[in-house]
Amino acid sequence: MSSTPSSPSCTASLTRCKEAVAASNELSDAQKLDVSVDIESIKDQLAKASPNKTIARTLWESIKAAVTVADLVDYVARIGPHITALLAS
Repeated sequence: MSSTPSSPSCTASLTRCKEAVAASNELSDAQKLDVSVDIESIKDQLAKASPNKTIARTLWESIKAAVTVADLVDYVARIGPHITALLAS
């Protein structure tokens, strides 16, 4: 299982995304907090042996919307395949 959703590269990309969100000038402090919490929550889901796909999907959609607004779409491209793999399994 070299490319599981909870792979170190996915976790690292989520962490970098969270840092980029925190540094963004495009999001309010409240939006930054919400996205940061969502990122930590999705990391928690990905760490589980049996992640809740509904929760993961909802969190990912929220994260995607926020990072797109913040012009951080490259993170969607990096993280998206990992989330897609989780939701497809």
